Amino acid sequence: MAISGLIYGETFTFTRHESGVSPQFFPRLLTGLLAFFSLFLIIRSKQPDTTGLSGEDTLSSRRGKMTIAIAFGALAAYAFFIPLLGYFLSTAIYLVFMIRYLGERKIGRIAAWSMGTAYAIAFVFMTILDVQTPEWGWIRMLLLAKPE
Repeated sequence: MAISGLIYGETFTFTRHESGVSPQFFPRLLTGLLAFFSLFLIIRSKQPDTTGLSGEDTLSSRRGKMTIAIAFGALAAYAFFIPLLGYFLSTAIYLVFMIRYLGERKIGRIAAWSMGTAYAIAFVFMTILDVQTPEWGWIRMLLLAKPE
């Protein structure tokens, strides 16, 4: 909750555009969702567990902590590879990995969700928010580099 409040407050320093969607829109949308889901999890954590799951099946177990660590590691790798591979390819690879890691085994579904989500986010950023995403990163530079 505190993080979403800090980020939301930071959006007031952004330059406001009079035409179209302002740069504050997307960060405010995400911080609102973060605050909502944080509050939801806080309320849910105070309720008694009625799922009947054993300690091994919960996120507080060793396996659960490993899942969280791998998810954060994948997110860090994703952030690292965006400048190298570009937005679309990095996002698609990240989503393929995460969807597969979290249990989906059907290749068609994985490909459809990964490519569809990457395209949808790029569409929102480039057409609605008028924010360009990194295209091909270092790959483009390497392909266009002329040997001397």
